[in-house]
Amino acid sequence: MTCHWWVMDGVRRFGNSIPMDAERFEFRVAWVVELGTERMLAGSVPPHLRCPLPVSTMWPRYLGGDTPISRIRTRLIAVFGEACAICGRAAQYVDHDHDSGLVRGMLCEFCNVSVEWCPHLSGCAFADYLASPPAHALAIRYPNRGRRRPAPLPTPPEGVARRAQVEEAEKRARQQS
Repeated sequence: MTCHWWVMDGVRRFGNSIPMDAERFEFRVAWVVELGTERMLAGSVPPHLRCPLPVSTMWPRYLGGDTPISRIRTRLIAVFGEACAICGRAAQYVDHDHDSGLVRGMLCEFCNVSVEWCPHLSGCAFADYLASPPAHALAIRYPNRGRRRPAPLPTPPEGVARRAQVEEAEKRARQQS
């Protein structure tokens, strides 16, 4: 279980809207549970074997290997480690391109929420990650979950070139007006 916080004006703050310039802190806790005679990490206990509510809300996210997402997570951790591909903190989420459905890498909660909002073509960690996702070479498709997806979009370098063309066209249009 990971708890994130930051300090602003001498006050410890919690939540999802962490200011970009704030110094971030995190505290990680792991515990072992006993299921009969078997001992295992809490994150690997399947949800159907966990305590019922309200105690189950304190359990860490399920990291077991019997779901499509957890198999992808296990493979990404084996190849790239447990660190966020952008900031290096503890990664929790399998990030994917919502248009093509291809997995990009493992991200922490903050980076997973923020990466899609990056307006830059290069020069920041988010843009660099989007331009060259670490898991792109693995060509892992995120589970579809029954939704129809359009045909895959261009590769990341082609996407960067496409965004640059759009930006250049907008710039020419502004100069002409």
